[in-house]
Amino acid sequence: MATPYLEGSTWSVRLRIKGHDVYMSGYASAREARIAAEQKSVELRSGYTPIHGGPKRHTVAQAMYLYALERLPFIKGARQEASRINAYLLQAKLGRISVERIKPKRECRDESSGPFFEVRYVPSVEQPIPPGLHAHRESLSEKAQHTRQAIRRLAALSMAQVTPRDVQDLIDARLRDGFKAATAKQEQSQLLSLFEHAIRVWQWHGLSGNPASETGLRMPPIDNAREETLTQGEYERLIAHINADPKHVRNRFVLPSLNFLLETAMRSGEAFETILWRDLDRERKILFLTDAKELSRTVPLSPGAMQAIEDIERLCRERGLPMGDDDPLIPITHAAMSKAWNRWCKGAGVENVTLHDLRHTAATRYAKELGGDVNVLSVITGHKTLSQLGRYVNQRAEDVARALHGEEEIDESLLPAGLRTKGQKTTLTSIAQLGKDDGGPDGTEEERRRETESAAASNVIHAQFGLRREVA
Repeated sequence: MATPYLEGSTWSVRLRIKGHDVYMSGYASAREARIAAEQKSVELRSGYTPIHGGPKRHTVAQAMYLYALERLPFIKGARQEASRINAYLLQAKLGRISVERIKPKRECRDESSGPFFEVRYVPSVEQPIPPGLHAHRESLSEKAQHTRQAIRRLAALSMAQVTPRDVQDLIDARLRDGFKAATAKQEQSQLLSLFEHAIRVWQWHGLSGNPASETGLRMPPIDNAREETLTQGEYERLIAHINADPKHVRNRFVLPSLNFLLETAMRSGEAFETILWRDLDRERKILFLTDAKELSRTVPLSPGAMQAIEDIERLCRERGLPMGDDDPLIPITHAAMSKAWNRWCKGAGVENVTLHDLRHTAATRYAKELGGDVNVLSVITGHKTLSQLGRYVNQRAEDVARALHGEEEIDESLLPAGLRTKGQKTTLTSIAQLGKDDGGPDGTEEERRRETESAAASNVIHAQFGLRREVA
């Protein structure tokens, strides 16, 4: 048996058994290190064979690929993880992976354990850069040069070679390139999940521990709380921008989709990627979310939400879009809505309000309308804890001070968009209240074709932009 030795302030031990080099460190005493080494020796001599051959036979990039095939189908955030994993595959010239959402079957509507995505391998092919995106790609390339170098080095290391220092270098590179602390945290979490899977599932005992564990890293503090909400004044400016010229928003589904988000407080991913017409119960005025971020839930629909659905239904009928049980309730993609929203806000002079901020807006508005009843509010938003809910209710200090003194609101334009007084069904604008619909297409066919080609040329994930016309 190998003899433990003092390394810094802790004890370490090295073993070589049946071709496995094992390095174990961080023990408080030589006795603890010796006991751990004996237990590891018993494991290795028992005839165990590590899944996929062990940590010395695979680089980080190769292990990322294996992890993606096994785990991403069951992870609801698979698209985001696929993007980070593809960064390693790209640097190792191993092609890429694509993920495609699997629509839940009717007979499995209560199934919450997945699989949610189909993961495929795409061979490495030189992707043409779509017209107009060259400058954008070059700016991204310049911004992330330190990160690319760190990922390239890490991707080429064997899993057994990775140390906390290597992970720290990647985190520091992200910060050096100007990315936020939350982005660096995502990089660390991705590696943490990979090594945790290797240790627990693949039983790669040749690893000395998880090098991405926060105990061995200097992680930057994260402050990603947002307090931005869409005010009633900003909402009215958006409506005025459309009324000035309907062509300012070429996709007529944008307004009812905006109203739907403001009335339901749903996550944009849930609204644009998961809900189908069969999930709507008109009589009970509820939506069944079988594929929400955290298991399934039921969303109550306000009068304004029902009006938004009627507007969507009207547009679908006018354009001949399918509304079968397995067709999407909102027939535009998240990417198309995001692009239209950004263009719309820019034209109306609405700054620093994202699609996700509409969920903050709705939560803040309902908190005012419901008098702060957190039990009812949590049913609307779907939050499980008060701490989660509290991040989305953005009360201004001056509003609280005014309420403490019994004063009325001074400027209604600063209130959250859609706020209703007693007896009102909705204060949001229906498409029927806008100028006459010219009946034209929601963006030209040529524009939709270019957007689709742009998505196909992406080196991460294929997405279809614009109207969704596929039938389940």
